[in-house]
Amino acid sequence: MTTIPHPHASPSTQQQQQPYPQLILFGDSITQGAHSTLIPRLSELYLRRADIINRGFSGYNTIQAIPLLPLLFPPSGPSHPRNPSQPRVALLTVFFGANDAVLPGNAQHVSLSQYATLLHRIVTDPAIQQHDTKVLLLTPPPVDEHQSALPLQRTAANTKLYADACAAVAHDLRLPLVDVWSTFMRQAGWDPSDSGPLVGSREAEPSTVLRELLSDGLHLTEKGYAAVFEELWRVVREEVPEMLPERLPMVVPEWKEVMGVED
Repeated sequence: MTTIPHPHASPSTQQQQQPYPQLILFGDSITQGAHSTLIPRLSELYLRRADIINRGFSGYNTIQAIPLLPLLFPPSGPSHPRNPSQPRVALLTVFFGANDAVLPGNAQHVSLSQYATLLHRIVTDPAIQQHDTKVLLLTPPPVDEHQSALPLQRTAANTKLYADACAAVAHDLRLPLVDVWSTFMRQAGWDPSDSGPLVGSREAEPSTVLRELLSDGLHLTEKGYAAVFEELWRVVREEVPEMLPERLPMVVPEWKEVMGVED
């Protein structure tokens, strides 16, 4: 714990401060690349209330994500009670699947059933319970095959299966879902009732919207990250309003309180 000594501080403000709670974004390269739009917007919103931590790992799938959990959370369990001087992970976003969904034969491929199992394991890690962490699941974004080189490593149809599996895990565990796949596809004019070629596939006409949201058919443009932020923020407002910035106290008091200055 830290203290805030000040020669003019009142005794009531000369007290130990809890560390800043953390909001951790956990995922692959799409999370790692969120530094230009998504991370700054969240950092501004939670200024003085929480730290925004980017834990994106380019190229990683859910198999590789499991061993990384101790980097996010200190050891937990009966023999490792949580130290109150350590930051609490208040919110965790889990954004994997883009690499798991590569076609079989590629090194990053994870089968659909194993992906769902590992995603379930990540979001039910015991440390999450100990930290009382709110978890948001994000589906992988769609793929634009028209921007991808041949032979294709990812297809629009296969990626949809992984997005559906992620949504199913969220539904089964009653976790808030940030459905990035559907958000992008709706903007691209996708209709769930349409039985024609899937938007983003080479059988469908090229989508100018997906080209605006995806820089290379997989990774996001700034406009894509802005769309993710809007959907994520909608989910926070509607499903975890206790995590809204105005519901969180400032960790360090206002300067007038520190100095004992009255209005």
